[in-house]
Amino acid sequence: MAVKEYTWQDIAKHMEPSGLDNWLVINGIVYDVTDWVKEHPGGKQPLINWSANDASKRFRTVHKLPGKLLKEIAPQYQIGILKETIYTMEDVAAHTDKDGKDNWLVIGEYVYDVTKWMKDHPGGKVPLVNWSGKDASDRFKKVHKDAIATMKKFGPKYRIGKLATQQMSNL
Repeated sequence: MAVKEYTWQDIAKHMEPSGLDNWLVINGIVYDVTDWVKEHPGGKQPLINWSANDASKRFRTVHKLPGKLLKEIAPQYQIGILKETIYTMEDVAAHTDKDGKDNWLVIGEYVYDVTKWMKDHPGGKVPLVNWSGKDASDRFKKVHKDAIATMKKFGPKYRIGKLATQQMSNL
């Protein structure tokens, strides 16, 4: 049987604040944690908060035996693997439309297509256009009080892939 592959766009559709439809990624594996939300010993909020995001680092940080949990509990929630596109800065730099019709940028290790975010961005489209085609990580951290929470909330919908490892910045 073939393993189902999911993109970030697929996963972003499953981040329900009520806990009724929640997926997350750990170590490149996609989990539907909707049913686990009700049983999670740490409460439902951590799973809801990390929905549609890569929870790998956080999972390893908060669990004493992450490997054991991934082997014993996680398999029943596994639904597939992450199909992640890798982009270079040259790829990102090709998407810098001054009218906001084709705009990508980098924050941390991920590439975002912010074209559709232009109309809803609280700071307007100018910052997104100005940072299109570039690594906006440092600027993003300066402008947003809680950059990580902001990315967890708004990023999944616009994340299209990952920046080539040798070109990554730290968020």
